[in-house]
Amino acid sequence: MPDFGLSQNPSPSMKAIKTSLLLVYSTLQIFHLHAQESTNSTQTEKGRNFLELARHQKETSLDSAAKYALQAYEYFSEASVNVDSQLVSGQFYVSILNALARNDEALEVVLDLIPIAKREKKTKSLAKCYSQAGKIYSEIFMYRDAQPMFQNAYSLYISHDSVKAYEQLSNMAVIKLQLKMYDEALADQRKILRYRLVNNSDKNDLATTYINIGSAFNELKKFDSAIYYFNAVFGIKKQVKPLLLQYTNHFMGRSYMQMNRLDSALKFANESHLTAKELNMPMRLVYSTSLLSEIHKLKGNYEAAYKYQTSADSLMALTFHESYAKHVTESRAKFETGEKDEEIETLSYEAERVKLKKNILIVSTSVLLIVIAVLLYFHSRKKRKLKSEVDKINRKKLKILRELEFKKNEFTSNSLNLIHKDKLLVDLKQDLNVVRKNKDLNQEATEELRLLVQKLDLNSNLEKTWREFRTHFEQVHDGFYITLSRRYPSLSDNELRFCSLIKLGLSIKETATILNISIQGVKTARYRLRKKLQLNTNESLLHYLRSIELEALEEHLN
Repeated sequence: MPDFGLSQNPSPSMKAIKTSLLLVYSTLQIFHLHAQESTNSTQTEKGRNFLELARHQKETSLDSAAKYALQAYEYFSEASVNVDSQLVSGQFYVSILNALARNDEALEVVLDLIPIAKREKKTKSLAKCYSQAGKIYSEIFMYRDAQPMFQNAYSLYISHDSVKAYEQLSNMAVIKLQLKMYDEALADQRKILRYRLVNNSDKNDLATTYINIGSAFNELKKFDSAIYYFNAVFGIKKQVKPLLLQYTNHFMGRSYMQMNRLDSALKFANESHLTAKELNMPMRLVYSTSLLSEIHKLKGNYEAAYKYQTSADSLMALTFHESYAKHVTESRAKFETGEKDEEIETLSYEAERVKLKKNILIVSTSVLLIVIAVLLYFHSRKKRKLKSEVDKINRKKLKILRELEFKKNEFTSNSLNLIHKDKLLVDLKQDLNVVRKNKDLNQEATEELRLLVQKLDLNSNLEKTWREFRTHFEQVHDGFYITLSRRYPSLSDNELRFCSLIKLGLSIKETATILNISIQGVKTARYRLRKKLQLNTNESLLHYLRSIELEALEEHLN
């Protein structure tokens, strides 16, 4: 309470005045609090009404649903006492924006919601926000940003909702698939499949897992396995959402295309395209149209391929610019409505001047259109010529890459055969030396064996062959040894040699044959090498060594 400056030695009359002032102040405070509560109550009620409207409109018009969801979210945000409703309405608004492919707006809203849910310790809402953010990042191909979002959602869900936790695990597996971590993605998806089969999960979740496993096999070029899992979705199609069937048809079409079974590929691609149209999903329509273009191109139907690719490009441009164009139109309409009366007066006053400007504008526009037509003609010619040159360069580039790959394989085969030959010669020389020491041999036979060993010495030099192998290997895989040795200076020559054989993709059995050691010896050597390289058990040794080569190549280019 305020003092009003009456606290020092007050007289009885002053006490009465002070009491009256305090009573007035308290009354005003009560009215102020009541008005604030009334305002919050009104805002909350409006928010509820708009949220109900948005949910109703979702089934008929996503644009109307987005408009009402935004109003609900704004009213709940203004009524700051109702944080739960603010989070619920915000998350619903994000889901609508996501369905409309307005990903930038959706991401902005959900990133605003995350700190609110954190501050208020709303664990379930926070988990959902992380999940939504992860899905949006995935939609715009920012997979490395999506991964920690799904990981955070998984960590929050695992303690109270195992179904949603496994959904996040599934999302992370999909991200690994996009990052080309195929074996890890496949292992995660199989774990999810076991969980969903044991717990008799929702058929849509089960179908999603089948699709993800099929996609992983697709990337691993195991198309029969991929088709097996995609067909599993069709086995439960009556209980599955149309969108998941659209995904399945799309991936089936891509699998058959890669198997060069183009008629089957076209059948599933057409089904995918039709479903995407019916669902009015812009990005899915882009993907299905692009797939149809690829299939027609492989079938030699270049006119159809060009038509579908042009359509896909137009759809992509429309999807990303539609929301912006709509925003501009709405802003313009508001401005024109607000300025209507003033504009009428101005038009009356400026009638003659507008007429003159109109005539000038018609002439200027005609000239401008002629100039644009000429520029478009020359631009089109230049574009066609440039396309022809780019195609020619790409064909040459592809030819060079194929020749380089052939030479790499030829070098690998020849080098490893020489090493194997020298190893055999060394072993043969050792065996002959053992025979020479046999006392039962006569002098003539011993001398002939000595001459034979001498010839083997002249024709075999295993260390020299390994040095030559290293020289040629370094020429083909430039900087590999240098980068690896710089990062791990404790690696011996034998270990560097072992790394090069792994880098070439040799199997354990092939490596054992080249090095003339047992398969168990190769496994032991791999274990010790992983320990030196400080690799986790889930990290691929082959992938890691290939990344070393990429690092060396980047250093060379820089």
